[in-house]
Amino acid sequence: MSACQKECDYLPVSRAGLGFYTISNNQAVKKNADSLLIYPLNLPDSIIYSWAKNINFVRLPLSPSGDQTSFVIRLNEFTDTLVVQYTRQLYYVSEECGFSMNFLIQAISSTIHGVDSVTIVQPNVQSVNEEHFRIYF
Repeated sequence: MSACQKECDYLPVSRAGLGFYTISNNQAVKKNADSLLIYPLNLPDSIIYSWAKNINFVRLPLSPSGDQTSFVIRLNEFTDTLVVQYTRQLYYVSEECGFSMNFLIQAISSTIHGVDSVTIVQPNVQSVNEEHFRIYF
């Protein structure tokens, strides 16, 4: 038994947290989407969220093989394209787990059919429980 290696219990972070908001009385207020569909741009069969209801936070996977990931977001009755640009930071976790990737969000942009604006809240994607950017609609 002493020759057995420990198993890796590390969960790699590759999903950025996205919150949905509106402005009310000059304050950012969480807002639920009545209907939400999200998939990677040019991959409509790879649905990430399929008509989710009453949702105000999602996690979007970032590509570890490029410096940009684009998504199509159908928020209520409007469809927009969201582009997240980032740098990748490879780091060593442990002998059991090997390497993982952190992301540093550099910029985020969106079309403005239903989205009013987007902002970066926390550029370092290193924790699954954080909100990294916001969409205002």
